[in-house]
Amino acid sequence: MLLLLEGNDLWANLKTSFVDIDELLLFLKKQKFSGYLHFVFSDSQCALFLQQGDVVNGVVALQEERNVGTRAVKRTLIRSRQDKTGTIRVTQLPLQDMELLSEAYGLSVRLLHKNLSSKYSDLEQFIDKLQVESFSGWIEMWFTVDDRHGILFFEDGRPQAIMTAELLVAVKEGTPAQLKFSAHFIEKAQRSGVRYSAFIAGSA
Repeated sequence: MLLLLEGNDLWANLKTSFVDIDELLLFLKKQKFSGYLHFVFSDSQCALFLQQGDVVNGVVALQEERNVGTRAVKRTLIRSRQDKTGTIRVTQLPLQDMELLSEAYGLSVRLLHKNLSSKYSDLEQFIDKLQVESFSGWIEMWFTVDDRHGILFFEDGRPQAIMTAELLVAVKEGTPAQLKFSAHFIEKAQRSGVRYSAFIAGSA
């Protein structure tokens, strides 16, 4: 599953067999649209991130890797032109949110640890270990109570951002308030119970 911020859905369940992606992007450019296009295909999910009409980043989520950047944008465009079985959702977000979202998805990653459980592998201790190892990548979490999804983004062992569908908080400056929020979020995740997978920076 590809986690994206909730926003104002302009269109949902558009068919790639019906929509000309180049015409759609040209229309959104003229509108100075800020938001994302979310694509669902049979074996992957993808997104294109737009700021004031310009495509600034993209992400392709496969089973064991997450690719971002120019390569992901090109791959998504090619797939959307060729694969007639996909669907597209167009979601509008404030420019500031899109800047944060595009920055958070800054590293291509590959699967390192799959489907761990906070019940058997303490999340806080696991994160401490990754920080000591100067880990760069993502930890994707699923809360067992309500199946909500969350991501912790790291670079060189330092938390960069925390994201759920409802919020995206940059914590990279490490201010006291940010550190407190980060610690509280991780503590709550451990207490609530989560399944989680770690993705390390680098291509598969």
